[in-house]
Amino acid sequence: MHTIEIPTDFEEWMFCITKKCGITLSPDFLEQSIQSLSNICDTNTEVFIKHYGENHRQATLAWFRKAHSLINL
Repeated sequence: MHTIEIPTDFEEWMFCITKKCGITLSPDFLEQSIQSLSNICDTNTEVFIKHYGENHRQATLAWFRKAHSLINL
């Protein structure tokens, strides 16, 4: 059985999302993710909260916002 490592800070999250998952952090992807995670009534966000909790949603949202601000420098 694989153990899923949940990121605990921005650097771990960046490594996980870009290297392990191979996701390109384009401005559109980041904006859509920020919009979705900002809406607690969004179905995907409800599932996220169910699996990872509200505190992790808030942390992940902050990481998406930080990545967006770094890309848009």
